[in-house]
Amino acid sequence: APTTAAPTTAAPTTAAPSAAPTAAPTLTCRTPVVASAEVGDAGGAFFLVRFADEVDADADADAEEAALPSDATDCGRLFAAATASRLGGGASCVWNAPRVLQVTFGTNATLALG
Repeated sequence: APTTAAPTTAAPTTAAPSAAPTAAPTLTCRTPVVASAEVGDAGGAFFLVRFADEVDADADADAEEAALPSDATDCGRLFAAATASRLGGGASCVWNAPRVLQVTFGTNATLALG
């Protein structure tokens, strides 16, 4: 005849974690320091921003220092929204060198240098 197991009255057991959870690593991002900004041509169609230190545009995303993309053309990724909107519609931002960002004004720009 088949046997049946009697139900137990003991409380279920739970496994305790083997180690305390570890905190996520803290990444420190260095904010680039602007050394100068100047109009790039006589018509004022673009300006150059020169940084005090090189900005590593090709750094690994897991690196300790934040990197700015070398092919960035969307100024909204590099500037606060209020500033990016003042650059005008279709403005572009391109890295000319590790310390030089060229910002070309778009249509209806309201930001002026000087």
